[in-house]
Amino acid sequence: MAAPIPGTIRFHQKCEPPLQGGKYSVELRQRVRELANQEFSNAGGFSFTVGGPRFSLAPADIYCVYPPDGAAGDFADSLPHVVLTRRTIPWERNLQPGNNAMPDRPWMALLLLSAEDGVDGKEIPPIVPRNVSDLIAPKEAGVTGPTIPNLEDYEKKDPCNTVDLDAKLFRRIAPRAADLEYLAHVREVNTDNKETLSFLADGWFSVVVGNRFPKRQEGPQADDPGVESKAILVSLEGVPLEGQTAGSLRLAVLASWTFRCYRKIEFSASVKALGDPLQTLRLTLPDNASGAPEAVQYVRAAFSQGYVPLNHNTRIGDTTFSWYRGPLTPMQIERRYDYEFAAAPDGLVRYDYRKGLMDVGYAAASQLGRLLGLQDLAFAQTLSAWRTQVQTQLKAQLRKEQLQRSINSGASAEGSESEFLETVLKDALEARTGNQAAPANGEVQPFNTRVEQAVSAQSPPLAVRQWLTRRVLFYGVPFPYLVGDPRMLPVDSMRFFRLDPEWIKCLLEGACSVGRSTSEEQLVDEKLRGGFFDIVMEKCDSVRQRPPEDGALATKETPGVTWPLEGFLLRSPIVEGWQGLEMEASYWSEKKEMPATALRIDRLGPDILLCIFNGPLAKIVIRQPPEGMHFGAAYEKGKYCKNILRSVKELQDGGRAPGDQINLDPAIAIPTRKDGDPRVIDVEELAKIFRDALLAKGGIDSGKPFTSAVFGVQMTESPARVEITVRDRP
Repeated sequence: MAAPIPGTIRFHQKCEPPLQGGKYSVELRQRVRELANQEFSNAGGFSFTVGGPRFSLAPADIYCVYPPDGAAGDFADSLPHVVLTRRTIPWERNLQPGNNAMPDRPWMALLLLSAEDGVDGKEIPPIVPRNVSDLIAPKEAGVTGPTIPNLEDYEKKDPCNTVDLDAKLFRRIAPRAADLEYLAHVREVNTDNKETLSFLADGWFSVVVGNRFPKRQEGPQADDPGVESKAILVSLEGVPLEGQTAGSLRLAVLASWTFRCYRKIEFSASVKALGDPLQTLRLTLPDNASGAPEAVQYVRAAFSQGYVPLNHNTRIGDTTFSWYRGPLTPMQIERRYDYEFAAAPDGLVRYDYRKGLMDVGYAAASQLGRLLGLQDLAFAQTLSAWRTQVQTQLKAQLRKEQLQRSINSGASAEGSESEFLETVLKDALEARTGNQAAPANGEVQPFNTRVEQAVSAQSPPLAVRQWLTRRVLFYGVPFPYLVGDPRMLPVDSMRFFRLDPEWIKCLLEGACSVGRSTSEEQLVDEKLRGGFFDIVMEKCDSVRQRPPEDGALATKETPGVTWPLEGFLLRSPIVEGWQGLEMEASYWSEKKEMPATALRIDRLGPDILLCIFNGPLAKIVIRQPPEGMHFGAAYEKGKYCKNILRSVKELQDGGRAPGDQINLDPAIAIPTRKDGDPRVIDVEELAKIFRDALLAKGGIDSGKPFTSAVFGVQMTESPARVEITVRDRP
């Protein structure tokens, strides 16, 4: 049963695998009709094994966790959970090995531990690496492991992480068999507005939820970092869920993370902590900066344009500083359609003779393009081969025309090819500088005109175009080239920028110079660079596309990009804490708000996110990822309660829509274990309470089962959403 929250997410009870992990035997039988349906069997048959995670999970299997690993905040009213990248993982094995029926309950559970659960209440029970053989057959007295028969010898040697819990503690905090049914479900979400790693995901995630609230603390107080909690995802395969109350139980730990709980900040507060989010990417000089007024004004003007001072060691050994500005600028730089060609990076260095300082921004871009091109052998070889092909065709064509002219005029066509090319190049260079008159009718066109026609007629290889298109969006560009000074992007900041088209042109120009060794190749590159700039800019919005599905014959055409391209850098704990953070942007078009195409959304570091959009930005919406929405409750007068429920009833005339909120007065008190920890939920009882309340409020069809999907919808807190206005309505 799918239970939706409109526009963002759908909940599903479970996704069972075609076959769960384990060993299978197949016996073949053949029935012959002509022999009175006599059966013949293959006595040997055959067997096979279905693999899958069992005693550990790969890091790639964990999509995100909540509360975030290492975070500190007000998590006391939230149940921890883990989001898995594959929708079938919680149901790929059975609680009791040897039963090949499809599992009705997940084989894993999420436990929450704090220092009070350890020895003498001083520290959290440790996680210890061991082999599987030490897991299932502990050598320590009084320790019991899971019962998993028929393991191969190689499986027993596999490493795994384990934790030993007192049996009474396990009985007190672990979910019971009836609870497990509600503590795992599947979420289906739209990933269009996420960073690339999540954008390429299929949007289906499995979720395992804990049943215990973190220990509450009102702090933080002086020198008190808050209450530490550790969430551990354990395997329950072969673990006795009932009965044992003496000794210790050894469990396989599939994943674990820690967080601290006190009243600090959460998602919305983290976004609001960014301060003024409309600041641009640049350094600032204090208003009371000391020094000569002229010098202060000069530095302040440079900072306002996005420049940063960097140490510069000259080739003759002098030490000075030069100005550098990367491609992300605080100002708009108009795109031109006729840039001067610079054959080498040195030709792009600008010198301020009044101050004796150099601007090396464009020179650095060109040199970086060269280095990136040389770093990618496939790109360099493909580009060089294509350039050689164009030159060969030009030489053949020009030689043919020269021979034709010689025959028509009766002159001799003798002479070396180098002498011929030298004459043609001389004519071409004179044409470039305007010293040669335009050819009359019937005369041969100059060499540079021929180059332009050849480049236009013969499209560059797809691999080269795609490589350069990704460079336009700064894939592979080191972060210091984008942000020249870390002070431009402090912690808890959001800085807006516009792309500098000339910096991008220099980057492409440097990349296209790889393998160039002659003057004629330089002419080819000059026309090549001009054509490439237009080609790659038109296809920038095709970089962020999902690969076509199997059987697809064609990809969707994209409209291309329009200048100026804008974006922002976000440096905040929310980037690190919430995988799949959603970014939506819009722009004004004829006084209508239109969605802006995301050209790139990627994290450049653990807490740094780069977002580039097509068109001038009007509004930014930052959303907490719906697949990571947390489960929580209100805490009032010393107890947990739910103030709202959500309808899961099919839409009918005059009825509620799926996902509509149902306000409760009085609130539902969340039942906790009567014989256990007051922070541990009685999940089975709570599910019954939710179902009865929904039936009474008309929020569920009487004939529909109450599944883990419906339970997840009721426990889920709405995702936080923060809207930032960049430009007011025109």
